[in-house]
Amino acid sequence: MNTLTQTEKLKAELLSKASVEYETKELYRKQKAAEAILYEKEKQVEAQKAMAEATLYSRQQVADSELYAKQKVMILFSFLFILFVNQLS
Repeated sequence: MNTLTQTEKLKAELLSKASVEYETKELYRKQKAAEAILYEKEKQVEAQKAMAEATLYSRQQVADSELYAKQKVMILFSFLFILFVNQLS
């Protein structure tokens, strides 16, 4: 092999190696960017879930309060009805 051929072969090998290194770095950079986006999406989902759970809890508290108030009214009416019936006797 002559010197020119060896030089060209060496250049091609170095270029190939540099190209592979560049592609590897680009792939790593893109992977890190995708991981960052995924992390942000996961945090958004967690926040939405927490908000939904808080809303559900609040609505359950309101429903429980309304039920308790209705039960108190029913007990009061029952008591008044018993008093009324006893007075009729």
